[in-house]
Amino acid sequence: MESALYREDVNKFSESKHAGEIWRRASSLYENENVVVLYFNEGSDDFEPMMYSSNNNRGSTSLKMMTIAPPLNMLLSLCNSYPVAIRKKAGNHELIKCCFAKEMVELQSGHINDFM
Repeated sequence: MESALYREDVNKFSESKHAGEIWRRASSLYENENVVVLYFNEGSDDFEPMMYSSNNNRGSTSLKMMTIAPPLNMLLSLCNSYPVAIRKKAGNHELIKCCFAKEMVELQSGHINDFM
């Protein structure tokens, strides 16, 4: 029997095939427990700080952020996006990318996910 998560008309990420696979893997790790899966997106945006607002500094600062896909009753909440790093746009971003990727792999492993 196909899960309700496998729909042709996907309106949100949690209804996609990929999300269904994530949920199935999480459920198999914790067979006798209720599983809550938090889906998130990572992104970045460039901006100029207000105190340096000029044409020469446009987009001089970069913000890397993570947004957790909220439950339906919190869609309009501003409490679901979190800064990961703020840096100069021209700087080396590899260290931040590597540290963030390492933490995501640790979370994905299921070995450090006991929050109780």
